Amino acid sequence: MSARITTKERIKITRQSMPEQDAAARAANFLEVNLGFPERLALLEADRCLQCKDPRCIEGCPVGVNIPKFLDLLAAGRLPEAAQSLLSDNALPAVTGRVCPQETQCEAVCVRAAKGLPVGVGYLERYVADWAREHRDQLPQAKPQPTGKKVAIVGSGPIGLAALLTAQFYSPSEIIMIDLDDGRLAVAKRFGATATINSRNGKAADAVMKLTAGLGVDTAIEAVGVPATFELCQHIVAAGGTIANIGVHGVKVDLHLENLWDRNISITTRLVDTVSTPMLLKTLCSHKLDPSPLITHRFKLAQILDAYETFAHAADTHALKVLIEA
Repeated sequence: MSARITTKERIKITRQSMPEQDAAARAANFLEVNLGFPERLALLEADRCLQCKDPRCIEGCPVGVNIPKFLDLLAAGRLPEAAQSLLSDNALPAVTGRVCPQETQCEAVCVRAAKGLPVGVGYLERYVADWAREHRDQLPQAKPQPTGKKVAIVGSGPIGLAALLTAQFYSPSEIIMIDLDDGRLAVAKRFGATATINSRNGKAADAVMKLTAGLGVDTAIEAVGVPATFELCQHIVAAGGTIANIGVHGVKVDLHLENLWDRNISITTRLVDTVSTPMLLKTLCSHKLDPSPLITHRFKLAQILDAYETFAHAADTHALKVLIEA
């Protein structure tokens, strides 16, 4: 606990009221009634936390947010660290800070509630979350150490590029993108690929082997859905590696067991589902994933035919994802 203020001084601080819109003003709009704490009130309210040795508020929180920790950082004015602490426990603090019934959860078991009003956890959660959204550039950026694993993604279209973005969560030492289109490979390079290979000459497997000292890649991701790209993955996967098939295949493909029988590889396939949605939402809210660069063209609803035409000629228009707005 910070030594800036004593427990007696904390107890003397009364609960701060949430600023609200004037009744006449809010009768004429659909904006939030609560305006949110200004910084001065947020720091003062955070100082009301007694930093209990056995904080019941954490048990009272359905997602187990370390409330004393982020409040102590907030009270000390260490907003980036407070935001990092909160976001590491809760993917949607801006939402829960507004809609969760804190009065029956964390605030209900707050020690201060025994002799007065509890700490305004919801108000402070909202404040820190809103601050984080407006100050993304100030949030600490963790830099995990590379794992030494090598990944190749065959297909630099929207699916392959999405795989490239999320593969970086696992800190591989190399991510090799393979495609026929130099334009898409240039995009892949901007998105974080460590190397790119144009496979038009039919020698992509040789190029991968050269980059990996003849060993191949630990994970080969097939992101096109045609026999040639699945076959390429079989040529470049290392012993003990994985072929992750995410392309949608419309015709049969060959599995060359005559070459792979002693390689101890794994092959994974899967339907599109929502199992990873919570993780993706958390990375979006913590600003670790920015999918907006995938959107290359925007159209109004009245231009929907132009949008289809643009996407149908993606090789010429360099379209990745087309967004149609009402």
